[in-house]
Amino acid sequence: MTYEQYWDGDAEMCADYRHAHEYRQIEQNKMMWIQGLYVHDAFAVVLSNAFAKKGSTPQKYTQEPYPINNKMLKDIDNQKAREAQARILGFMKRSIKSQNKSKGKE
Repeated sequence: MTYEQYWDGDAEMCADYRHAHEYRQIEQNKMMWIQGLYVHDAFAVVLSNAFAKKGSTPQKYTQEPYPINNKMLKDIDNQKAREAQARILGFMKRSIKSQNKSKGKE
């Protein structure tokens, strides 16, 4: 907020700036919490692999970011649905191909 806005502007503007500042602080706190979650997961993977028994499969760090809003959740669900449809379609094509091959149609 500028000097002119504070002294010459609308009195409600101060409250709006204060609410905007509080909102930014809340959002920054959430982002720091998510960053802590990533750091926690990284340490968990490292320690799990360091103290794992010989011959066990090593743990891997997450390959995708955590969803932080509804759009990301929908995108993930849509992507998983598309992958499942592709697997089913591939299975059906292979099945039809093997049936045709066994009947001598190919």
